[in-house]
Amino acid sequence: MKICYGAPRPFWIDNSLFVNCDGGYANPSGHSYVSTAAYLTLAAILTQFDFFRKRIYMQILLYILFLGLIIAILLSRLYLGVHTINQILYGGLLGFALYFLFVHIIRMHKMTSDMFFIIFTDKTIIIILASIQAIILAVSLLVYFLVQNRTNIYDISLKKLCPEIPYYRKFNNDGLVGCLSFITLIGSYYGLIFLAFISKRTNSNNLDAVMNWNQARWLHKLLIFLLFFVFVFLLFWYC
Repeated sequence: MKICYGAPRPFWIDNSLFVNCDGGYANPSGHSYVSTAAYLTLAAILTQFDFFRKRIYMQILLYILFLGLIIAILLSRLYLGVHTINQILYGGLLGFALYFLFVHIIRMHKMTSDMFFIIFTDKTIIIILASIQAIILAVSLLVYFLVQNRTNIYDISLKKLCPEIPYYRKFNNDGLVGCLSFITLIGSYYGLIFLAFISKRTNSNNLDAVMNWNQARWLHKLLIFLLFFVFVFLLFWYC
């Protein structure tokens, strides 16, 4: 979406707004999108615990806390000069839509582990979701490689303000990171499918045990830690 809009960040146009370098286009705000979706979802999950469910005032305080965090993040994007008001509102509305879809329509946080694994082992659902994933990935890559924005008018300003940022990160990193992130999500999804099939074979009478860390073998625990550290290393190396 950022590549399609090709909207400049405010500090590209008005150098007096410059605080620090932030590559990529501006619309919609990714920070607003992610923080709104994540914190509202987290609040909805936490309020399901007995401690919060039995205390209405604690639920209210929890939502106030997370809403305060969301507002603080949105305002920080304005302060840094990397987004305009309409861009953070747009991102926030997209994040709210994602939260509403998963929490209030699909109600994913209410699923039992049995139901969750049954969904991931249904062949029809696997085929449908795989087709949707392939379409989204293909469209994302086409947008990244085919859509061109006129960035030459900002080159001089950015070279002066952000000489350390590689050229591709100034404009196209959002599209590239978006495609790579989606590939990561697809990999995670098929990892869950693999886990679901394994659980059916080895522990079909108690799928909840699959989620129990204490019942995992030490070799599996070690493998999980290694994969986690490799992922973190690659993330920091890329950034």
